[in-house]
Amino acid sequence: MEPILIVGGGIGGLAAAIALRQVGFPVRVYERSPAFAEAGAGLTVTAPGLRALDALGVLDAVLEQSDSAASTAFIHHATGELLKISPPPPPDLSRDPTRQTRIMHRSDMQSILMHAARAAGAELFSGSELVKFAANDREVVLEFKDGRSERGAALIGADGLRSLTRSRLRGDGAPRNTGIVAWRCLVPVPSVERLLGGYASAVHVGPNATFVRYQVRHGAVLNCVATVRTDIMANDSWSTPSNRAELAAQFEGWHRELHAIIAALPDAGIFKWPVFERDLIEVWTEGRVALLGDAAHPMLPFLGIGATLALEDAVLLAQSLSEAQDIPVGLLHYAARRVPRVAEVSEASRIQGERILGRSAPEEYRKTGVPLDVFNFDPRPATGLPRRAQRLN
Repeated sequence: MEPILIVGGGIGGLAAAIALRQVGFPVRVYERSPAFAEAGAGLTVTAPGLRALDALGVLDAVLEQSDSAASTAFIHHATGELLKISPPPPPDLSRDPTRQTRIMHRSDMQSILMHAARAAGAELFSGSELVKFAANDREVVLEFKDGRSERGAALIGADGLRSLTRSRLRGDGAPRNTGIVAWRCLVPVPSVERLLGGYASAVHVGPNATFVRYQVRHGAVLNCVATVRTDIMANDSWSTPSNRAELAAQFEGWHRELHAIIAALPDAGIFKWPVFERDLIEVWTEGRVALLGDAAHPMLPFLGIGATLALEDAVLLAQSLSEAQDIPVGLLHYAARRVPRVAEVSEASRIQGERILGRSAPEEYRKTGVPLDVFNFDPRPATGLPRRAQRLN
């Protein structure tokens, strides 16, 4: 059997490799970077993502390296007033960890999935930049920058926001800049703990901006993410260097407690990137080629659900292919399952962004809010992929 070829070795690509191996497909994963090492900082995994990780057999490892989301303080930008505290889940929910929201370092998730994919028998190749591909009714052929070519039964494009697979499949142009720039930084908790007001997790909210901070790696590291509507320019990169002065300027006039935290951040560890968006598409497949994760549905960051959607994709891709009479039909079934779900989440994220980055953001945070059904989704099948029963050896 020819392997299924996955382009992109991030969370979605590696999760798809594990899921496809579980249902018997040979798999090869190609990552353009020199190593399978995800950049980034904090990562939120919501309940549907935990259920997907359960199906993949790696939930226990993720629970070990993550923390349940703590209660979060919402703080007024100008006065420092506590607007409200979002409480942690009721104690009875802890009996089912897949009803939680977990927080962790992105590289820890990457490492768990990479080792599980290898243990499952997937072949992983780094330094493999796709430059073109062709597909017919029997196979796909990939060509890489170093001159190699590979043949397989299908191509799964998990190659991110600027997906080459999507550009060849859909031809819908480049993503749009939203006018939002995000800053991120990691700092050891002991160096800033006296500035945190006793809150392990907090959101400083004001007109057109938020500053989110929460602890990862069992309270050892503080992850900070600032999201701002701004005219400032940022290179199209996850890791464009910034500094304290530039970040502080985005929060001019905000409360001194926030500026004390910014002043304690290490200049060398502050990065910025522009937030882009794409129109939703309803066609994710063509013959033996399909999209997954950000390549199919890049998500605005206001629900913390992007990684969750990629994990869901992976589980349902494998399930759809295992149930279908042939690969093109299975890919069509996969997309049919995913498009309505992604449309629902995308709309919820857009509404949340308008709410929290609007001019009346502090008043919005005083409200209780409406529970979002998007977190009730369960990608685990009743049969097929496991519910914690099967573990990768």
